[in-house]
Amino acid sequence: MGKKPVKGDATTQTWVKIVCGIMGFLMVFGVLVMLISSLQTAAVESNQSQTVPDQQISVGLYCNENAVQSYALSAEHGVQIAVAPSGLTVSLDSQNVIVSVDGNLYRVGSELSTTSGGIATVGGYHIEISYFTFSDLGIDTDHDNPVFIRPGSTAGSTDGYSPANVYDYISLLSDDTTFQALSLPAFPCYVSGQKCYIRVGNFFTKEEAEEALAQLQRTMTLNASIAEPDADSVTVLARDYTVLCEFTGKNQSYQITPTDDGVIRGADGRAFCGTISMASVKDSSRKGINVINQLSLEAYIGALLPSEVSSEWDSELLKSMAVLLRTEITRKLGCHDADGFDICAESHCHTYIGRATATDRVLDAVQATAGQILTYDGAPIYTPYAMTNGNGTVSAKDAFGKEVPYLPAIYTPWEEQSSWSVEFTPFELYQLLSNAGYREITGNVASVQVNAWAEGSDYVTSITFTDLFGGSVTVEGSETIRLLFSGRLPSSCFVVGLAGESVEYTKRTLSGNATEYSESKETVVLAGTYGSFVFMGSGSGCGVGFSVMGAKALAERGFNYRQILNIYFPGAELPDSVGTE
Repeated sequence: MGKKPVKGDATTQTWVKIVCGIMGFLMVFGVLVMLISSLQTAAVESNQSQTVPDQQISVGLYCNENAVQSYALSAEHGVQIAVAPSGLTVSLDSQNVIVSVDGNLYRVGSELSTTSGGIATVGGYHIEISYFTFSDLGIDTDHDNPVFIRPGSTAGSTDGYSPANVYDYISLLSDDTTFQALSLPAFPCYVSGQKCYIRVGNFFTKEEAEEALAQLQRTMTLNASIAEPDADSVTVLARDYTVLCEFTGKNQSYQITPTDDGVIRGADGRAFCGTISMASVKDSSRKGINVINQLSLEAYIGALLPSEVSSEWDSELLKSMAVLLRTEITRKLGCHDADGFDICAESHCHTYIGRATATDRVLDAVQATAGQILTYDGAPIYTPYAMTNGNGTVSAKDAFGKEVPYLPAIYTPWEEQSSWSVEFTPFELYQLLSNAGYREITGNVASVQVNAWAEGSDYVTSITFTDLFGGSVTVEGSETIRLLFSGRLPSSCFVVGLAGESVEYTKRTLSGNATEYSESKETVVLAGTYGSFVFMGSGSGCGVGFSVMGAKALAERGFNYRQILNIYFPGAELPDSVGTE
């Protein structure tokens, strides 16, 4: 028997259909939103994984407060000097040249400077000639209608000579008998990269230069003056201190390259790729020359790599180190913009000693990772590293007090351990604490107590020192603890006690060829002088980030450079392809 129809059923069914339709639409819309969001996330991750172009960078070698008064260079087949901004290029056959400030130059050893006290070598006063005629070379003996030895010149002209043929006129001038009798050297002075004057002699006083000029004027017609030392000028000399040429002009720089495709070397034998750029220091209070190496980013990485690791080590280690160095330099580019260069050659940016011997294996590692850098949220990451981190790393938070997601603490049992031991007398510890400003300690230290270690790490993060009078101080933070010891303690990964005491530490043993390990508690007797405190540990530096020896061990176990970098910098992005965007 069927049910009776209920009033309102048709209306209810209609509303049910409407609600179902709306819910279906919302479900489809939700799926689309999730899909779009997923695609956007993938796009962001792709954008975060960056490569960098092989751009030209400038490395300050000796600049500003470290500027030099002379700098010696050598190239097997001579050098070329390009003047900016004019574009003038001057080629010198001399294999060895010295670029110096303009002035009276004194030699101490092989260095030239304007500070008197060394051997007087080159005077800074010169006779400057803009045109001349002869009375004794047979070119023209009619002084009523002289021929001025400079194309297109007229009497009284100060336009100077063409850089293209100035040496022709220097040769003619040198044939003059009076000139020869005075034994005066002649050389070109390039003015603002546009014209030349001929400069004669190197005198230490203006009076000496004026006397020589008067003698020359007895036999030839000269438009000449005395050129005095100028802060906007530089002098280029041969290694025997003969002046080859001078350059003068405001806001000029000089790019020096080998005539061939070779390298250019500094006085200390350091070789450099690219260009050596020089410019006068823009400081009226002192004279000096800024020396800058301009080269490509990839050439710079190739120069750094052999000074950091052995070129004979595993290629995957070389690749991981190339990426790490490129990331570090990319992150620091521009930090010296105000100084006139991108990065410095000191530890502030990265110690740079020029181009080390780059083998094919080094160059291959650089090329294989060309342009690749590690990024997080689209920016180059901070990449601290040390030769060894010992038993493991410590997080950036525990070392520096700042959370950095890609710099956690990890144990590294695959790294070959090399332990160290340092001992301090109770008085030495008192001195260290007193010098560091801890006034709570007023006498010899009687006890040292480790209170805490970093999370997931063997690095000490809290340590208490107590003196004979009961005064105590607690030092927090692994890096603060390491720095407290003024360089005597290699790292804060240690155990401590009195000499002869037994202390406990955790030993980790690697299992198989992977990164898994087992732990066991071990004891060791601290060897040292009776009454001294002995710190026994491993690792060097802050303990944060990359370990060269740890990476070497992983590479030898078959890990590739991507896997190695992912272990030490988890969460950082690395591009899949080599090249530039």
